[in-house]
Amino acid sequence: MKNLLIVLLCLFIAAVASADVKIVQKVKSGPIMGQQPKDSTISMSVKGKKARVDTARKRTSRLSIWRPVRSISWRHRRRKSV
Repeated sequence: MKNLLIVLLCLFIAAVASADVKIVQKVKSGPIMGQQPKDSTISMSVKGKKARVDTARKRTSRLSIWRPVRSISWRHRRRKSV
């Protein structure tokens, strides 16, 4: 409970001060219906009134702008080695 309060306080201060915040989360999933377990990393960057969420496993990104409210999603292309 104390840790949650500290995290919320830090996020509130960062939001008020319009500071940049970056959150990196590692997600582990167990085997589902015979598939192998999958690990992935999700990173969220907040800068001013914009937020960007990147997922490493799916190679997707989402950009959110809070005023005016807009959201853009895209998939990254796989690079081919020559």
